Amino acid sequence: MFEKDSRLGGHTHTHTLELEKKIRVDSGFIVMNDRNYPLLTKLFLELEIELHPTSMSFSVDTENISWCSEEFKKFRFFNSLKKIRIFLEMVRFNNIASNVDSNGSIEDWLKEKKFSEFFKKNYVYPMSASIWSSSQESISRFPMKSFSRFFNNHGLLDLIKRPQWFSVLGGSNTYIEKLINQSKINNIFKNANVSIKREKEKVFVLNNDKENQYDVIIFACHANQVGAIVDDMSSEEDEILSMFEYTTNNALLHHDQNLMPNEKSLWSSWNSFKNNKYDYVSYWMNNLQKLDTERDIFVTLGNYPDVDEEKVIKKIQYEHPLYSEQTIKGQKLIRSIQGNRKTYFTGAHLGYGFHEDGIKSSLEVIKIING
Repeated sequence: MFEKDSRLGGHTHTHTLELEKKIRVDSGFIVMNDRNYPLLTKLFLELEIELHPTSMSFSVDTENISWCSEEFKKFRFFNSLKKIRIFLEMVRFNNIASNVDSNGSIEDWLKEKKFSEFFKKNYVYPMSASIWSSSQESISRFPMKSFSRFFNNHGLLDLIKRPQWFSVLGGSNTYIEKLINQSKINNIFKNANVSIKREKEKVFVLNNDKENQYDVIIFACHANQVGAIVDDMSSEEDEILSMFEYTTNNALLHHDQNLMPNEKSLWSSWNSFKNNKYDYVSYWMNNLQKLDTERDIFVTLGNYPDVDEEKVIKKIQYEHPLYSEQTIKGQKLIRSIQGNRKTYFTGAHLGYGFHEDGIKSSLEVIKIING
């Protein structure tokens, strides 16, 4: 296993903080549920990973309105005409957005169904952008067919029958630690700087001036990282992998309440903010994880304003997939190059971009290799 970073796990990223006592906080992969993550659930059971039931409450703060999901869940919105308006469109949206067979984008479909700009900008786009760690402008181009399937499967079109969500006790990195300890991987190279070439049914990996020969190679990384390390990319590989786009997100682990809703009654697990200058989401980690601290800890992702540096714990950068019709095309076409020149590709980008998708695509690669 070759890892270019100094740690294993990618977006499974846990930080140990020295506060009143040591606590472990996640900033990448945070939650999973009991309905849509069967493969991840099975893995966690095998590794004896402890889970903590968590809340997936959500708030939106824009120039037009501030609201939180608890208001709709408990019907505490009748004092606001704007919130009543959102609720009425939300009911219609939930009724017709499941199993949509459309080749267009979310924006195209919402326009076709005559949903208001107010509803798009204060409900659909904030929620979708938060889920896929995208800007609200980018999320409007998300393929509607995939969006519909995802929202329907995850119970996001149902106000009542929603799955139970969980975070990992002790931080998500606990499963990485156990997985490595229990695996049969003998050689793990961190801080790898690799160059790869393929000749005569063999794969040669040059890592920090040392070359090794292998029978097959599996790229368990972002599609846009492959070209930089493979010396002999075919035109077909290059064309298909270029269909997967990514966006770089600045993430902040901090305890600055200024990046949360002004009204504390609106504080939720996920908090979306959008105005003409900023577009970001803040995760309230105390509400998502079982943190043994009285201090509020947040993770903020996106284009956020300057914060008090004394309240910053860590600055991080992540890359997330940008979904479009090209992405869907690439997901289908990549099957045609699996196994060519002993080369295989896996990753969450071959599905919806989540842990379950990464495991599913990896099992498919194993199946191909084993025949």
